[in-house]
Amino acid sequence: MFNWNRGLLGINARNLIYIQKLNKREAIRFADSKLKTKHYLAARGIPVPKLFGVIRNHEELNNFDFGSLPGNIVLKPNRGAGGDGILVFKERKGSDFITAGGRTFPLEDMKNHINDILDGRFSINGIQDTAFFEQRIETDAEVTPYTYKGLPDIRIIVYNLIPVMAMLRLPTRESEGRANMAQGALGVGIDLATGKPTYIAKKNKIIKEIPDVGKFSPDFKIPHWDEMLLIASKCQMITNLGYLAVDIAIDETAGPILLEINARAGLKVQVANKAPLRKRLEQASEIKVMSPEKGVAVAKDVFGNKGTSTSTSKETKPKIGLSEIAELILEGKKLVLKAKIDPTRKQTVINRELKDLFKNPKSEVKIKFDLAGKRLQTVARFGKTPENTGLIIGQRDVTDFLIDVNKKSTSKGESKLPKSKEKNEKFNFYYVPQIDFGQVDYQIHEVASNIKLLHRLTPVNLKEEMAKFDQDQQYNPQFTYRSNQELVIELLKVLENIKTDDSNLGKVFELKRVELINQIRMIEHIGADDFTDLASLVYKAPTKDELVLAESMRKNYKYYQAPKSKKLNTKKASKIFEETLKKYNLNAWKVIIKQNMVGDISVNKSNAIFIKAGAKFSENRIKKLIAHEIETHILTAENGKRQPYRIFQDGTANYLQTQEGLAIYNQELAMHIYPHSYFASGNIIASDIVCNHSFSESYHILKKIGFASNKAKTLCLKVKRGIEDTAKKGGSHKQAIYFRGATEISKYVKDGGKLEELYIGKISLEQMHMINKLESLNKPTILPEWY
Repeated sequence: MFNWNRGLLGINARNLIYIQKLNKREAIRFADSKLKTKHYLAARGIPVPKLFGVIRNHEELNNFDFGSLPGNIVLKPNRGAGGDGILVFKERKGSDFITAGGRTFPLEDMKNHINDILDGRFSINGIQDTAFFEQRIETDAEVTPYTYKGLPDIRIIVYNLIPVMAMLRLPTRESEGRANMAQGALGVGIDLATGKPTYIAKKNKIIKEIPDVGKFSPDFKIPHWDEMLLIASKCQMITNLGYLAVDIAIDETAGPILLEINARAGLKVQVANKAPLRKRLEQASEIKVMSPEKGVAVAKDVFGNKGTSTSTSKETKPKIGLSEIAELILEGKKLVLKAKIDPTRKQTVINRELKDLFKNPKSEVKIKFDLAGKRLQTVARFGKTPENTGLIIGQRDVTDFLIDVNKKSTSKGESKLPKSKEKNEKFNFYYVPQIDFGQVDYQIHEVASNIKLLHRLTPVNLKEEMAKFDQDQQYNPQFTYRSNQELVIELLKVLENIKTDDSNLGKVFELKRVELINQIRMIEHIGADDFTDLASLVYKAPTKDELVLAESMRKNYKYYQAPKSKKLNTKKASKIFEETLKKYNLNAWKVIIKQNMVGDISVNKSNAIFIKAGAKFSENRIKKLIAHEIETHILTAENGKRQPYRIFQDGTANYLQTQEGLAIYNQELAMHIYPHSYFASGNIIASDIVCNHSFSESYHILKKIGFASNKAKTLCLKVKRGIEDTAKKGGSHKQAIYFRGATEISKYVKDGGKLEELYIGKISLEQMHMINKLESLNKPTILPEWY
């Protein structure tokens, strides 16, 4: 045990002084949900593991497609603690999964384990839980020699944006490969300045070396150490949890990846560092920190071993003008203020008309505000400020900035606030934000993930009914569908409670919200007489002008026959796709050969391209697929992942039309042909025909005007999905979006539009005028090489 205790933090002190005061219940509940925190933080640039699937209830478990999962995955309970309930798999054989320890885990055992998770067996409070599959992290080669089988991680305690203490948790034989110190894992103290190990702790005792391994190499230090400290500090700034532990693992290829955040961090980190945590927390509370970068620099200087710091980080001072926009942080509210920068004035002044917003205000008040990406804390006095100005920022609060008298405000042009939605708003120098767009983004993503429109529209008796049609092509299939009533009620309730505003970002989210409502209404009315009308709100019916143009294109351009090229087998085709992914540094993507697929190839959202076993591809078709799937859909999704909001990865409203139009355009460039949109014109014509005739009549009409038998049957099925009695007219016009997309991209290019702007994420051309005004978005970093 220790021979020191001064400044040691105990459980009661941790709970009373730090957790109760600094971490609100809502924030703790947020941190307890691994899925919520990962979605939220990922949308703000924090690296998290790839998510492969979520199972929220027993019905979803029964319908879950386990065949879509890769073998190298981890199964986790959403609200688990201490590593309980986590299963790690390294590969799969048939339907069985193989654990990291080599044990065969049959699918039935997997389902039983998920049932236990759903029933709350592993959750923190024993309540019902959610199960999810995510990427298995391959431990960095520099750390692997010191660990036994499992995944080591680094826990970093953060307070006041300063990482105050950290330890490396190493799985051992005794802990059965888990990084759980209560089960025998080791805690290794880390020098914050250098990332080098200090002491090794096992069950509250300091030991000299790692069991079965020995001592650390003298040159060993934690890889990516500075980056990990910065991630930890950013997590605190984003979540606003006052006392926080951040758990990070180091992937061999991706580097640091956040595992989870913890609002009730344990105290064994003190043992591993032979240092009292309370003393460090008290020191950190007295330091003024304005940014995560500054917090990391302070951590190294104050808590690192003196004389050993290898920190070379230099914080670049941001530029500000004489007029800026500042965000004043108040309890339960944030004010966006017009601010004047005045280095001739020592103390910051806040408009006296804001006095009522503070508890027990005197002539001076302690305030917190964000300016140009930095958080400042100061004592300001109430006073008179210039017209339309809420804050005058004085000399002592701008020492960490470069003042450029020629620089305009952080917003384009003169400092302008958004229009307030508060009816009784009487001040024009501040704006009360009404919307937490991070939360809106999360809710939109959750709803969109659960809709699964194609799955809902697929008849449960599809195979049997299509077999009847194949026997008798005068037969009109009679489809039946699964019930979706509970889903409809639940998702509509979420969407109805989402509020946006009239800002450009607010409008983007509102359009998506309305689109999702229309999709749910479409699902609700599957099989009903008004299904076609509701489906037309999602996929508009073709106009007369569109049909005339499509007919003209189909008549004027003959069917393009690509030059004959060599047929490649599945293995060779797979290799070409893998080389293309590697060329674009898409290392997280994999090509998987799969049995029992309907089509030859498909791309899913879990970073996998599936190829049907035994399928053959011509060289020309491979070029077309690369342009369509990889250089359009995958590249836009990857750029979307780099945006601060998930909607740009999932897709804004009507994104699919622009995506498919861009894919068709890229195919034309790759194949050096025009117009590949011949096929798209056929689709919109077929959509109109099938909606206005029975299944059987449509099939024969399509064959008569030149469609091959299989193509005609497929188009009839795609349009009639959602209809019970296909002898009736009706259906959905999704097939029309390919033609619309192709024509809108063609016009966009003709008018001088830049195609690279469409690679910012999965976006719609009709929203470009709003999206281009969002300054928070990042420019696309991955573009087709031939652009």
